[in-house]
Amino acid sequence: MTSIQNLNGAEKACAVVGGQTELARRLTTNGKRISAQGVRWCTEIKAVPARNGWAIAVSKITGLSLHELNPAVYPKM
Repeated sequence: MTSIQNLNGAEKACAVVGGQTELARRLTTNGKRISAQGVRWCTEIKAVPARNGWAIAVSKITGLSLHELNPAVYPKM
């Protein structure tokens, strides 16, 4: 079993809520739902994108920091 510490930001977010489909169900940005395919794309790029408010929305849903979700865009504070 993989420790959550070894997961990338998108994988951590999915683990916290119970999977890609559940994260997609909870995630709405700019009034639009994000598909499970969109969430799967995030896990492939290994980060939750900052554009369109994705990282902020995922942070609110999961309680993970913006840095955990996308360390390249959000430095550790």
